[in-house]
This record gives sequence, structure tokens and C-alpha cells, in this order.
Amino acid sequence: KPWVRFGISPAGVAATNGSVASKYGVEPCPSGSSDWQYDGIFSDPLAWISSQTLDYISPQVYWKIGAKADYSTITPWWGKVVKKFGRHVYISTSISSMKVESDANDYVEYANQAEINRTSSLDGAFGSIYYSCKYLYMRNPNSLASYLRNTVYTRPALVPALPWKQGNNPGLVTNLAYSGGTLTWNGYDNVRYSVYAFPASMNPATFTKQVEYLLDMSYTTSYKIPVEYQSNEWQYAVCVVDRVGNEYEPVFLGSSLKALGTPALIGPANEATIDMPFTFSWHKVKDAANYVVEISNDADFGNVVERYTTTDTIASALQFSQLRHETNQYWRVQACEANHYCGVSEIRTIVPKLLTVTYPADGEEEVAPDFTAKWYNVNSTNEATVEIADDEAFQNILYTGKSATGELAIPDGKLESGITCYMRVRLTVD
Repeated sequence: KPWVRFGISPAGVAATNGSVASKYGVEPCPSGSSDWQYDGIFSDPLAWISSQTLDYISPQVYWKIGAKADYSTITPWWGKVVKKFGRHVYISTSISSMKVESDANDYVEYANQAEINRTSSLDGAFGSIYYSCKYLYMRNPNSLASYLRNTVYTRPALVPALPWKQGNNPGLVTNLAYSGGTLTWNGYDNVRYSVYAFPASMNPATFTKQVEYLLDMSYTTSYKIPVEYQSNEWQYAVCVVDRVGNEYEPVFLGSSLKALGTPALIGPANEATIDMPFTFSWHKVKDAANYVVEISNDADFGNVVERYTTTDTIASALQFSQLRHETNQYWRVQACEANHYCGVSEIRTIVPKLLTVTYPADGEEEVAPDFTAKWYNVNSTNEATVEIADDEAFQNILYTGKSATGELAIPDGKLESGITCYMRVRLTVD
């Protein structure tokens, strides 16, 4: 059964010894403890990963965020290790301290840990395993299970595919039909099916199996659509998912709407590197009521990070909070109107250059109190204001200075050693 996932759940700390870590070309695990797993019980998880004899590893990171063995530093280390050797990691978390009477004050730690798992993933394959599942108290409305379902696990998800295993694409589903609230289709042996519902006005050309539209997984060739999605406001898609997790192309079922015209983009030009502030612009589309400008971190728009809706044919980049300094991003425009498929523009690449602090780096330690602050000033000759505070809300500002050069020496005696400070730069441009 080559499609079966094989994994091991070792102790959560490994390779803290520099000589052990160097054998595998990785940094030592930042646990603050000795390598008792390697020296005491002769267990070497990095040997299993580097030899690729397993599909995933599930280290028992049974500590809290901020503990001496810190969940927030050990978990990202495992992410780097499995990325290097092309395998998956699903962190094991102990929830054995949970009781029937536990509440949100106890649960927030596990929600924060789930978010760390996600942000630590370098391959999109992070997961969580909870030990023991009995402490989820599934039938208790105030349980950990309910809390996680309403905070970090609000949407269903597919199990990550294993690209190193041989997949099997048998073809598309056929005879997709809807009757009495149920989808039916003809399928294949030894596969599953992902089922999606997405807005009727959404052009199927923009459907990229976005997770926000995933309804569920079906192990049969039918699926009962939830009542809230049983209307002509929705259209449906079904994909084949093979035994190793590969999800194949969708088959659509929906209303046959007239499509609006394609918005012709004006600017910025494709592959433009451009200073803030700038403007997105495009030509008007006949019958369009509004336009949606989308920013994505990938070219297929599977990860749309921000949308902005306007009735105009321009949109200031200042409306977007997810543009990233000197980073390849992608933008497009959809023209929309009720009872029409949205018209979709071409996709363009853009490299925004934002007003950005370049020194000190975020989180940098041991910075001299009289350091020279530096920032990218978006090629402006206007004077910028530098503010340094001892709180994130900037309620207590310790120092304010001005400069038009993109750097400013902080005078000696303005800041104390050994404290955490926050710095920002404000600039008004023409």
C-alpha cells in the first residue's frame, strides 16, 4: 500500500548538540536543553527525515509558548528541517491538562500554537495532532474542540498532498447533476472528491480551488449541499482527490450567466517596480456596476491577500495594507454586476517599494541607544518624521526627529539600554 502515510512521533527536542545538527546541515534546535533524546535513548529523528524513510514526522512539542523549551522557537525549527529534506511535519500537542470545566482562558494557548504552526510552515504542509483526542470533549459545547472550531479551524481543509508518492489521475467526474439539494456524479474507484460552492457571479475562470469555498470531502459519488448553499446564488465544483492527496481539475455546475467584458488594465505596467504612493487604473467596462482590485502573492491567485471594491476605474495603493516592500506580487481587476459573470482582466506583476524602516531590523536585539535609524523614503525629498516609543500604541514617545535623507542619528541619552522600543516613520508626499 504505497499510498499509506508513514510517520513517527518522537520527542519534541532533537539535535540540540551542534555536532549532531551539523551532520545534517541544520542549526541546533533552540530548546535550551541537552540532547537527551540522542544521547539517552539513542533516537535520531533527523536521520529518519534526511534518509526520507518516512512521510511525516510529528515531534511531541508538549511545552507552552514562552516556556524554557519554547513552542514558538522549536516549532519553526522543525519547519526548516523538514523543508530541507522534503518531508512534512505535523506537530504533536499535548492537551491532557484539559478538563470538562476548562474555558477560553485555558484554550487560547492552543489557538496561538495552531497559528504558529501555520506561520512556521515553509512548504504549506503544517498540521496539528492533539494528544489525547479524548480531551477535546467533542460533545461539550464549551469544550476545546468547540473553541478551536470557532477560532482557528473555522473552515474544512484537505490533507496535504505527498508529492514524492506516485499519484493517479483517473480523469474528471462526469454527469455532474443537482436535484433536491444533492449533487451526484459518476466517479472512479479508490478516490475521494472535494466539493465546492462559490458565488454564482464568480467567473469560473477565476476558480482556483480556494479554501474559502470548500464545503467538504465526499467518499461517495454524491453530496448533500448544506441548506445555506442551496440557492441560485451559488454554483458548484467537484474535484477528484487521489489516495496521496493530489487534487485534480474541477467540473462545474452552475447558472449560465452572461459574462461582462474584460477590464483593460492601464497601470502600473507589467513587472513594474514602483514607489508608493501609486494608483491602479483600468478602462471602464460596459454595464459594470463595480470593480474589484485583487492582490495575490502567487500568479494563479490561489492566495488572494486583499480585495478592494470601487465604482471608479482607479484605486490608490494606499487602500491596501498587504502590499509588501520589494516583493513580487500580482494584481488584477474584476468587473462585476448582478446576474453576470465577472469579467476578469489580465494578471500583472508588480514590485511595490514602500516607506520602510531598513535599520534596525524588526526584532533586532542589542542595538546601541545612539544608533542611526534608516528607512527607504520612496524617492521623496520631503522631510520624514521618526518616532520611537516604548509601547506599540506609541502612547509614550521617547524621541521624535526629522530628516529628509532617509537616515537620522539618534542623539545619545535619548534612549535607555536594555529596553524594548518601537520605531515608525511618517512621511507626507505630494
